[in-house]
Amino acid sequence: MECLYAPDLTVDSKEIQLTPDESKHAKVLRLQDGDALLLSSGMGILGKGHLRYISKDVIQVSIQECREMAHELPFSFGIMFPILSSRERMEFAIEK
Repeated sequence: MECLYAPDLTVDSKEIQLTPDESKHAKVLRLQDGDALLLSSGMGILGKGHLRYISKDVIQVSIQECREMAHELPFSFGIMFPILSSRERMEFAIEK
């Protein structure tokens, strides 16, 4: 299931229209009417819904449910890397 960015998403949202930038992402992902997808507000709200309408500049999504802090862990953690010999290897380690 694909996930798109929806900055206007709230816990009470039932339907939302996404930005033209997200329309480009949907085109690249080859999403079609009726496809299930996830929406993220970027602020901890996650919505699950179906694509109602898609065109070049507009995406309308019907939202079935929204959760606040859906994937937040109850604890914090850190990752340590050793000192690597080259910048490329460090970038590779961070990327992975």
